[in-house]
Amino acid sequence: MSNSGWVVPNFYKAPQNSLFDKEFDYFVSLGHRCCVGQALNYMRKSSFPFDWQVTKMSALASIFKNEFKNFYPDSGVDFAHVIYYQDENNQETDRINEEATYEIYNRRSKRLVKLIKENERRLLFVRHKYVWYWSKHPDHAAQYDANPVDYDIQQLEEVSDILKTQYGNDKFEILYVYQDMNDFKELGFKDKHITPVVVKPNNVRVEGNAMCSAINSFVNLSTVQDFDLPYGFEQYKLTRNIDIE
Repeated sequence: MSNSGWVVPNFYKAPQNSLFDKEFDYFVSLGHRCCVGQALNYMRKSSFPFDWQVTKMSALASIFKNEFKNFYPDSGVDFAHVIYYQDENNQETDRINEEATYEIYNRRSKRLVKLIKENERRLLFVRHKYVWYWSKHPDHAAQYDANPVDYDIQQLEEVSDILKTQYGNDKFEILYVYQDMNDFKELGFKDKHITPVVVKPNNVRVEGNAMCSAINSFVNLSTVQDFDLPYGFEQYKLTRNIDIE
């Protein structure tokens, strides 16, 4: 273990031949918020539908079941990043460009559905539970991600079943990152495609920092690149703002 102060216990308790022993071609965010896209910035090779959005766990299965039809704006996702019209000085106004925003999310959705159905690339889906210390306040908006961990796992199992049966994919893994040490002993590996992982930073605010420390250090990414980016992946990190591709 590194000396960075991170405690990542079940990276070392995962079964043999777990996702940490494998190499993946693409990392795909499943939310809950921007932190996953932010953490994967260093390793993302394309944009996908859930990047930078706020996505309820309860919405994921129906989105995949519907194959992302009407993903924007009617899938139950809180689209935190959209395209706005610009004024004559090229400054953003407060009016959403619905057509441009739809085109972006439709393009990303088709890209992901195609990747899954082709079943040629190894995909790692990543879901991070939103548990900033202040998110425990009763009135905080993050409370809708405050379901028990076992509920989240059940929802991810439903997503896993849809990917296997409806999409015909068997080359994916789901990494579920959370920070409640109390739930760790109760979790098993009932679905071989799902790996729950505790990431517990010591005296540090979490979110993207925890994700970067854990994922970037332990998960292997291939050199496969199927999609052209508007700028060189090797030279630039993708912006935290909405990506245009």
